[in-house]
Amino acid sequence: EYILRVEVAEDIPRERALFAGRGCGRTAVRVEGADKFSGYIDRPRREGGVILHKPWALVALSAFLRGVSAKIVFAESGLILHAAGIARADKAYIFFGPSESGKTTVAGISGEDSVLSDELVAVRYREGSFRAYGLPDWDEEKEKGLGMGEDFEIKGLFKLVKDKEVYLKRLSSAQSVAEIINPPRAGEKDFSLEKFVDVCYDLVKAVPCYELHFLPDDSFWRIIEKDVG
Repeated sequence: EYILRVEVAEDIPRERALFAGRGCGRTAVRVEGADKFSGYIDRPRREGGVILHKPWALVALSAFLRGVSAKIVFAESGLILHAAGIARADKAYIFFGPSESGKTTVAGISGEDSVLSDELVAVRYREGSFRAYGLPDWDEEKEKGLGMGEDFEIKGLFKLVKDKEVYLKRLSSAQSVAEIINPPRAGEKDFSLEKFVDVCYDLVKAVPCYELHFLPDDSFWRIIEKDVG
């Protein structure tokens, strides 16, 4: 658990305003975002703080928490995948692919299953298995927050391919890593490409990865339940 100090400002937050007189330790790491917020996280001291620009307060807070979560995940040898995560029967199913591949579609047609995220999914090895959870996000249309709830053991990884029929194609470890790997933007201080690739290989050795050819309906779940469980 972390202690987080949150302030809302009428004007654009500046770095000096946050760090002056706040007692930030030398281990504090800045987390900033496009004139919407200025914050920091101090992992050793398990504390953080953020000043939010009032017009963007909820969006800025979720962006700050995403940035903080990503730093913690990378520091703990985890992964951030550009993917949709669905929790179903106490297991996580991860669907990935480039933009417009169908991640949001899959999340939207998964009925009463819990959507961990339709954009970014965090993966960490805990309690003997790889587990997934969503990063914080604010859905402006639905006016509700997503992510950062319970984590779930990952049952399968699925590269999305829009098609006229539904079937699964098992991918090798090398193919899986090549498809999954989507390193964070350069400049992430806690990020190591070598470590990232190593964790990707560990993930696909432990969790089966498939190419999922699907229609824009929930028929793909029957194939997954039959072949993956």
